[in-house]
Amino acid sequence: SEQTGFIQQGRTGSGYLCSRSQGQLQAALRHTEKMAGQGNGYERQLQQLKTEMEKEKLLLKGDNWYLVDILWSQKLKSYLASSSMMRNECHPGPVNNKPLFKADGSDIRDHMLEKQHYVLVSDEVWELLVNMFGISERQEPVKRKVVEYRQYGGYAGYGGYVGYGGYRYKVEVYYIEYRLAYAGNLENIEKKKFSHYDSLKQIEQDMRQQFNIYDEEKTRLWKKSTEDNSWEKLLEYGWEHHPPDYFGLRNEQLIVIEIMNHNSTWSTKWNMDKRTSVCYTTDSVGAAGNVATARGQKKKELEKQLQGLTLSVPASSTPKCPVCLETMAPPARIFNCPNGHLVCGACKPRLTVCTICRKEYMGRATGMEQMLRDIFKTQ
Repeated sequence: SEQTGFIQQGRTGSGYLCSRSQGQLQAALRHTEKMAGQGNGYERQLQQLKTEMEKEKLLLKGDNWYLVDILWSQKLKSYLASSSMMRNECHPGPVNNKPLFKADGSDIRDHMLEKQHYVLVSDEVWELLVNMFGISERQEPVKRKVVEYRQYGGYAGYGGYVGYGGYRYKVEVYYIEYRLAYAGNLENIEKKKFSHYDSLKQIEQDMRQQFNIYDEEKTRLWKKSTEDNSWEKLLEYGWEHHPPDYFGLRNEQLIVIEIMNHNSTWSTKWNMDKRTSVCYTTDSVGAAGNVATARGQKKKELEKQLQGLTLSVPASSTPKCPVCLETMAPPARIFNCPNGHLVCGACKPRLTVCTICRKEYMGRATGMEQMLRDIFKTQ
């Protein structure tokens, strides 16, 4: 190294000097074979790479850009600045983005900064890098899109203040994460990441799929404030193509989806009990969010029928079907979902998911059926 002037992890005025690890020596051998086979063609590729990296390319909405680890990028610059005789000594090896990822490799690390932890390269540069140097095994490219951040009514969104009605473009390195829930089961919260490029309509469609809501069912969305725990209804119409910033949605904010009843009413009226910070509804039956029939008249009729029964089993001991409100007394068949919600055998064929938590039914609730048979035998 003294004869060539290369030192481990050294610096010069033009950047990092070349280091010669075992992996780089192997890459250098492959590089020598590649150059011998391509001749001047490889030199033309290097020149094309230099030209593309020096270009000042404008950010256009929807374009793809790639993250490259800053250390590997510095090795690449040293390689490109070296003479053809010295390139075997400082070949950077395959593109290595391992420092950008978390220890478990599940996602990129949080709070990284451009030019401090990574550099951004265009689609054209990334294609040249992969063709010329390859990419480390078991590493996926870190591809991100250019998104548009608009100015709405004085709020500049994630991209910073740009003036009323203005906009700017930026490569979206980090996605935004929301907490999603169904109005009938607020205890079941799912976390999912979205792009600022997504519209609120896309979020609503993903929530339909997440909670098994049919396309023909009408829904509306609510957001929970991160400041005072209040609830605000998101626009029901005309918001299909607006991004989340338009509605003031923030990272890790709770979004709830509600389903219209079959009688074209909304049974959920949102209020906030600030002592418990739990959203509740004014109708215990309406909390299910998807009652199959109008409740009022049928409930009265069923109550009259139940009053004529001679069984002495306590009402609290016999569950009722949440759909038809019939008492599920023996010999009724009972089915349940993974969360233990019950439905009678008469209503089960008309349903594919639980009316309370939207999970698929598992099968017969044989334990509940046996318990009810034992109770009725002792009466």
